[in-house]
Amino acid sequence: MSKIFDKSLNFVLDHEGRIFENVDGDPGGATMDGITWRDYNAYRKEHGLPIRDLHQMTAAEMGAVYTEHYWRPMHCDDLPFPVAITLFDSAVNVGSGRVVIWLQQVIGVTPDGGFGPVTLGAVKGYVKIHGAEALARSVLARRADYYSLIGAPGKKLNKFLKGWLNRVADLKKFAGL
Repeated sequence: MSKIFDKSLNFVLDHEGRIFENVDGDPGGATMDGITWRDYNAYRKEHGLPIRDLHQMTAAEMGAVYTEHYWRPMHCDDLPFPVAITLFDSAVNVGSGRVVIWLQQVIGVTPDGGFGPVTLGAVKGYVKIHGAEALARSVLARRADYYSLIGAPGKKLNKFLKGWLNRVADLKKFAGL
């Protein structure tokens, strides 16, 4: 993979954790290196492999899951660094479909959650006119708003709000925003 992927993956792992975790109340459930059992075994099924316990995931499989389920679907190799890391980290944390809808809302295409050639072309056009930093900041603003909504006081995910917003702030610094 590219140096940008490696740099981006390190950011994600620094925030997701490089260990097995099962945080009480986390809707994603248990994770290993930030990857859920469901995501890991979806990857294994896609490759004709049997279902396995999350503790058995290898480093190579971990990298492949991040590449195949997040990096490539978000077209990160085709995008400038601030946009690539923003989309990648956001997809890992809140899901690709939601992030693509935010992206499509910013760039002015029909928000259908699918990242195809129309969306990619619109992203490149937006970046050409407004800059990669502006696009990344706009997506991150939607991400922060989403966290504030689902983590509002009195909501069951409130205990995660501060950490989520800190992650957005760290991502802004990391991406030079």
